[in-house]
Amino acid sequence: RKDGSVLYAIISVACIRDADGTHKYNVVFIQDISDRKQAELALRKNESQLLEAQRLARLGFWERDIVKDDLYWSDELYVIAGVDRDKFNVTSESILGLVHPDDRQQYKEHFKALITRNIPFDCVQRVMQPDGEIRYHHSQAELIRDPHGLPLRIIGTVMDITERKRAELALLENEQRLKEAQSIAHLGYWETNYIKDEEYWSEEIYAILGLDQKNIKPSRGIFTAMLH
Repeated sequence: RKDGSVLYAIISVACIRDADGTHKYNVVFIQDISDRKQAELALRKNESQLLEAQRLARLGFWERDIVKDDLYWSDELYVIAGVDRDKFNVTSESILGLVHPDDRQQYKEHFKALITRNIPFDCVQRVMQPDGEIRYHHSQAELIRDPHGLPLRIIGTVMDITERKRAELALLENEQRLKEAQSIAHLGYWETNYIKDEEYWSEEIYAILGLDQKNIKPSRGIFTAMLH
């Protein structure tokens, strides 16, 4: 264009001939498709940004067409599952095979509740990688029905939360070790929050003082009253 902007166009050329076939002239048709092309480029950019966001968040997307019994996985979901896209056949059976044996029943029950009672699918399950590594996935899904209430498709996401889950388990393990150490050493722990006026006593404090944790709320008054 004269203003320096780029024009996207479809150019068609028609050859016009006279009765004996002699070429007379050409007719050129130019269709401006700039708006459509810009929309396509914007869509590609959005798709690229979405893929990058999924990669960074370790978030995969899947969809199941119930009518056609067809399953779709996003590229990132193959990465999260640790399987080769070209070799892994995505079926309900193959997906269940990735789930840790101890979590499969819960996984199936959640899906049954989604289909039969329309309860949104939301669960954390352990997944076995081909190399033997156990990872944790947070799966969510919802059911889409037609106007008559018949199931049409299921759309869902899977997020790899392995690092967060391992940190939680490590924290629980450390807390358990601390409780055991306090019990062995007969060492209790207490904390006072003066801003909220709240008291916290560890389990071992109650054991040392011979108090029932279920019926007695921590307080400085109780502790002071027990002093000789």
